[in-house]
Amino acid sequence: MMSNFQHAGDWSSPHAKVQSTLDPLVRANYKDRSGAAVGYLTADPTSIKPA
Repeated sequence: MMSNFQHAGDWSSPHAKVQSTLDPLVRANYKDRSGAAVGYLTADPTSIKPA
């Protein structure tokens, strides 16, 4: 499964409680709020059993 997000740190009203804590982390890790991420969510191959 592929996953992505855009607009890291685009804060809206439900996020007001965590914004002051997370904003410095978002700015440091996502190009001052201009970055995004794309990746794959995978299962552990040991949990897949052949049919």
